[in-house]
Amino acid sequence: MVGLPIARCADRSNRRNIVTYSVGLWSMMTAARGLAQNYWQLMLARIGVGVGEAGRSPPSHSMISDIFPMKELATAIATYNSGMLVGFLMGGWIQEYFGWRIALMAVVIPGIFFASVIKFTLKEPQPQRQLVNLA
Repeated sequence: MVGLPIARCADRSNRRNIVTYSVGLWSMMTAARGLAQNYWQLMLARIGVGVGEAGRSPPSHSMISDIFPMKELATAIATYNSGMLVGFLMGGWIQEYFGWRIALMAVVIPGIFFASVIKFTLKEPQPQRQLVNLA
């Protein structure tokens, strides 16, 4: 529901900041899910996770397409998306041995770490391709 407005915002503003704040929100709402004590807390935290996830992909894919040449773009996006697979596998392993609350809390640390790395080391790339105005 918020993916399209965030993607539109990413076309017009600093994508690095959008990704940073989205990953930070995603991580904090994941922690809130691990701490939830009732249905309503869990539901609201899950909505926050969804908003954070929605703000991750469109600007990330856009930045990747500006950083890598067309010849390497498929490999770059596949590598980026494979990071999600690693997260799912590690989360599943942690859940199996330590429980779902610990698994949710464990992924907060890498999320905050990567949000900080993105914010302080990645520069906003210059657009390499022209935007197509469909309106």
